[in-house]
Amino acid sequence: MTDKMFNDIIDSIINNATDDEIEIIREKLNNHIINHIYDGEVHKELSDEFDSSFCPHCGHDHIIKYGKDKNGNQRYLCKYCHKTFSPMTGTLFSYSKKEAYQWYLYMESLFRGDTI
Repeated sequence: MTDKMFNDIIDSIINNATDDEIEIIREKLNNHIINHIYDGEVHKELSDEFDSSFCPHCGHDHIIKYGKDKNGNQRYLCKYCHKTFSPMTGTLFSYSKKEAYQWYLYMESLFRGDTI
């Protein structure tokens, strides 16, 4: 399918949809973005900016790779203070039990002014 055909189909759906149907489309797209894109992008950005040459706990530079976490993300060990860390260490996600997409939903709701 060409881009033009795709855009024409989307335009036709949107132009003929009711407000309730538009809301369903918005929710489905939002869920897709959150579940399939956002979590990976957050981790990729943190990993790209992460400097694994220094321990975030003590600042020492004797660092080795130390396996991977349950999600397959690289872990590191400081040979000086014997603490482990990852690109998530020191971030909002470090001690959180929530996934990045759940934080995204929370922030989106906060910016909309939703109440608890």
